[in-house]
Amino acid sequence: MITYPRLLRIFIGLIAALPAASIACALHFGDSEYGEVKLAGASQAVMTTIFLEKNQRIQSLPSVSTTAAFQRASWWLRQMAKRLSDEGVDDIHIVLIDIPMWSKMDRAAPLGIDIDIEPPSTYGTTYMLTQTGLNAIMSQGFTLKQAREMGLIRIYQPVSN
Repeated sequence: MITYPRLLRIFIGLIAALPAASIACALHFGDSEYGEVKLAGASQAVMTTIFLEKNQRIQSLPSVSTTAAFQRASWWLRQMAKRLSDEGVDDIHIVLIDIPMWSKMDRAAPLGIDIDIEPPSTYGTTYMLTQTGLNAIMSQGFTLKQAREMGLIRIYQPVSN
């Protein structure tokens, strides 16, 4: 089994070997009108997704229009919210860190989730993943536990004083 420190060394080696022009643009690391997702673990989730995709452990997403990508992500987020709710998880934020697109689990909301909301002013428990990671979870049959173990989902939890 590949450990996290070894995986990190592999990523650093791969990135160092790439020409600068082949490194992902800022959008892939969370820059958008809302700014970069600056939660501990966000970059690791992106890098893990890239690694798993390049090693064909998860499928790549086909390119689609912005509207279709939004609809696809919204559908998957609703399905993920149901799975999280079934596991007893609620009152969390979910962010697709490569867009970034924020959502909040909310029992009062239609289908249990508010999708495409503004980032919270203070961060509580937040599940971080990419669109490709979300696709792997919803389309390739990974359980949420497997996704967490693989690093497709990173969970940010604020430090309590």
